[in-house]
Amino acid sequence: MKFVSTRGGVGLVSFEDALFSGYANDGGLFVPENIPQIPVETLTSWKNLSYAEIVEKVVSIFVTEEEIPRKDLKNIISSAFKRFDIDEVIRIASFDDLHIAELWHGPTMAFKDLAMSVVGEMYRYFLEKRRKNVVVIVGTSGDTGSSAIEAVRGKENIDIIVILPHNRISKIQELMMTTVLDDNVHVYAADGFSDDFEITIKNLFNDGKLVKDYNLCSINSINWGRVMVQIAHHIYMYLQVAEPIGKPVDIVIPTGGCGNIASGVLSQTMGVPVKFACVVNNNDIVHRMLRNNDFTVASEVVQTLACSMDIQIPPNIERVMWIYSGKDFQATKEIMQKFDTMGSTSLPKDLHQKMKENIRTAVVTDEEIVQTMKKCWEEHQYIACPHTCAALAYHYGISKYGTRQTTGTKGSDGTLSPSICVSTASICKFPEILAKAEIEWKEEPKRIKDLFHKPAKSIVMHKEEDWEQILREKISFISQARKN
Repeated sequence: MKFVSTRGGVGLVSFEDALFSGYANDGGLFVPENIPQIPVETLTSWKNLSYAEIVEKVVSIFVTEEEIPRKDLKNIISSAFKRFDIDEVIRIASFDDLHIAELWHGPTMAFKDLAMSVVGEMYRYFLEKRRKNVVVIVGTSGDTGSSAIEAVRGKENIDIIVILPHNRISKIQELMMTTVLDDNVHVYAADGFSDDFEITIKNLFNDGKLVKDYNLCSINSINWGRVMVQIAHHIYMYLQVAEPIGKPVDIVIPTGGCGNIASGVLSQTMGVPVKFACVVNNNDIVHRMLRNNDFTVASEVVQTLACSMDIQIPPNIERVMWIYSGKDFQATKEIMQKFDTMGSTSLPKDLHQKMKENIRTAVVTDEEIVQTMKKCWEEHQYIACPHTCAALAYHYGISKYGTRQTTGTKGSDGTLSPSICVSTASICKFPEILAKAEIEWKEEPKRIKDLFHKPAKSIVMHKEEDWEQILREKISFISQARKN
């Protein structure tokens, strides 16, 4: 299996090369040259496998034994999940027809840990074999940064630079990054939203000489390894609720950058009978694109209770376009280059129609998130984080423009297919929202309490400063320190 760029300018690279990349040199994202199929018979045979076993099956489809022998792959995956709180890694909470997939039992209490832990171990595996160093650059809207840090902290061959949106995420999210004082961890707090510094990061990766000279790579959701591993949790969720295997299941995903949507669409394209509802907050570019073919960046990013979804430039929508266009490199390139340049474009009618048919959308306001949190607590004594509540609002019929009752998948008899809501983070990371929902809940894990008593360190990047130059100088400094 080889990998190509969605824009067609870079092609046929190995898995290792794709793994140690951020954006491809042509500005696109790496995807497999061919999308393999998983027959229903194979899915049926996976029904009783553990989540870790399904990860191994999925990775084995895309990574040859020559690149990672199966014994080594098993050890990588086993090591990746050692720090999770529960043996099963993912837990499904079910209340009648409501299924909530808790994907957040990892070290940073967010779903990003599922794939990031595996990618971190893959980095260690290849870097030890090659005896080389890399500099990882990660922009985060909330959860990705801490997950990336935990995946690589203390690893000898890796330095990581994380950029977070200053004063625009929860205090706990911020402390999970700034209190990590390992020598290979470098945290910057930028005075802006993640979209602002994502442009800076993309400019760095577009500099081929810089990337090559300093071995730059990224492990946020632009990294193929992350998206690949996330295919596994869509398959695992499907197998837990499908009745029987082969019948469709709706997966409801709260999203910002569309990494989870991209991996879900890949699983769908591989033959898994899943359909998707994509729920966004007031930063609704994905909804506007799918509903009205309006792919335009809003004048500003709105700060919401679901802060990890406060994104107006969703990088992984490019992978989704590429898939639904029938792997049309030229069309993807033209759409995304215009969007990158102008901040606004529209899709060809046939592509827009196909995406609209396959991904339903809904928009949730802060008030509806609080209303949903309260309803879920009153009905089931279950507390969901604000991002999870975005998905639950679709299930309960609270969200705008789309609900399970109005747009959910229906069988020939008119009954709704099973639905599973993706829970992306623990409420423990957002305790300040509980008061808004009038919920008294005092459970607080020791690791959360301890954060407030640890020393913290970060460098603030102000609006008037040249962020790209700051990061270039830091990358150079890290390289010189490694040599010394």
